Amino acid sequence: MTDKYFDEPLNPTHSDDSTETGHSRGIGAQLADCPACTDRSERELDWLWALDPDALRRLLEGAGAIAIAAVNAEIPAYTVEMRSLALHLIIDAPTGPPTCTHEFIARCVPDTLATAWGITWDDVRPVDHPSTVEIQIAAVTEERALINLVAEFSNLFRHWAAHPDHARACADSAVRTLY
Repeated sequence: MTDKYFDEPLNPTHSDDSTETGHSRGIGAQLADCPACTDRSERELDWLWALDPDALRRLLEGAGAIAIAAVNAEIPAYTVEMRSLALHLIIDAPTGPPTCTHEFIARCVPDTLATAWGITWDDVRPVDHPSTVEIQIAAVTEERALINLVAEFSNLFRHWAAHPDHARACADSAVRTLY
């Protein structure tokens, strides 16, 4: 079964005017341009995408760490490191952090992630002198960290949309550890 939003092209329009969506960080994707953002459950998470990148990363790293610990304490450290690197690449891209669930999930596709970093990504890319970001994207792709995030965060965002009180509790906890 495929996610109805994951198969659709990602074409959010970004501007400097944060009034278009109310996102406090001023990225301002036009919600009507992103098919996932018209879904009521997506609207339950608008506050999440308005977080500053540090708070968003801390929240998502923390939420996953709880899940990882609950599943298996024997998960290799490099798996956790790859997950952290993948989250960094998705959230800290020069184009700005994702502004909706669909954009987050779409960045788990290597060419979409590379585009967010201003890199042209294809299967026949030159191997001479790759940039650090190209090496990092290749690493998280090779280790399947990106594809693992699709499942993990599709499930988490769906849960949080259905139970916003759980999401807010995680956010409150993450914000307290930031300051």
